[in-house]
Amino acid sequence: MTTPVSAPASPVGPTAHIRWRKVLGTLKHCKGAIFVIAGEGAVLGGLTGYWTSYQTVKTVAAPTAESVSTANLRGLSIVVLPFTNQTGDPRSQRHS
Repeated sequence: MTTPVSAPASPVGPTAHIRWRKVLGTLKHCKGAIFVIAGEGAVLGGLTGYWTSYQTVKTVAAPTAESVSTANLRGLSIVVLPFTNQTGDPRSQRHS
């Protein structure tokens, strides 16, 4: 008895939809682990962002009293002017 000769295997391999079906089937079995890993990544990313912003505010935006010297404040001044001329000089009168 002779056995029938079958066609040779395709050199191309499985098509794209078959490969995606295998990947999705594997992901369905690992759904809990994927959620755990994603949750841990979200928490660690949030903590990293918080720590980075905390360090930025601590070192850049909020200097301590020791870092502010009086030499930096010499050019700063506030002038309070009265609403009326109290010198009596007519040149200093306000013109409206």
